[in-house]
Amino acid sequence: MINFPELRSPTLGLGNRQQGVALAISLILLVVLSLVGLSTVRTVTQQEGMSSQSHDRSLAYQFAEAALREGEQQARIQSQTANAAIPTDQYIADGICNAAAVNRCANGLCSTPDPDCDPRWQNSAFNSWTTYTGLPAIVSQTGNILIGAVGASQPQYFIEILRPVGTAVCTTPVGPNFDRDCNQKFPDPDSSLPCSAGYPAPPGQQYCNFYRYRITARVQMAGRATVMLQSVFSVQPN
Repeated sequence: MINFPELRSPTLGLGNRQQGVALAISLILLVVLSLVGLSTVRTVTQQEGMSSQSHDRSLAYQFAEAALREGEQQARIQSQTANAAIPTDQYIADGICNAAAVNRCANGLCSTPDPDCDPRWQNSAFNSWTTYTGLPAIVSQTGNILIGAVGASQPQYFIEILRPVGTAVCTTPVGPNFDRDCNQKFPDPDSSLPCSAGYPAPPGQQYCNFYRYRITARVQMAGRATVMLQSVFSVQPN
């Protein structure tokens, strides 16, 4: 009698091993899908935040621009009244910053800046901004006032009358307020003709009698960056 060795199926053990590999692969795929889902949620949240900040910045920019235009209009009014409401202090380039010059302002109308001082809008001691209240408030869906109302972020501006930077002291003012050579010796910004030393100007020259103002406007929204705009405004008073 011949005894044959016991025959076993070679696929039985392989099948068990295959089931174990499938479980491991399933767990790996589940982890990968979970990470992809979390990444997608995080991306959507970031995009919503960026969209909200972009919208708020756009509002702040528009309000700052409105305050800038208001400042330009006030500068035009001052030019027609010989700058009667602007402090007449004059400062020269002498290498010394006059601390009193920083807040030498009245209702947002400021004297010529001292060229030896930091610009007013960069000086932490400057507190002579004037608030522009001619805009409606912007209210969020939850009822929070975002911008444009008392207690919220209101647009502000200030106006500086400029003079050519130099070391010469102003002479006797022409008229009741400002010296023409100090504050009115600017050319027409739309003309390339050189300035004439006298009046009337000879052919090929112009009589430089433009006032020049610098208007700075800003909006500070809580929890957001400050939006600041600036323009140099030239106007002929007569």
